[in-house]
Amino acid sequence: VVEEPMIRHEECLSGNFGSVERLREASRNPTAYPCA
Repeated sequence: VVEEPMIRHEECLSGNFGSVERLREASRNPTAYPCA
């Protein structure tokens, strides 16, 4: 996924580490996050 690193970068800049953690979980278990 080309845009995922940029999404993570933006989330880190905004201090929203919860979203980064959700993206990390989604990358490990995509079926648990169908919208990711």
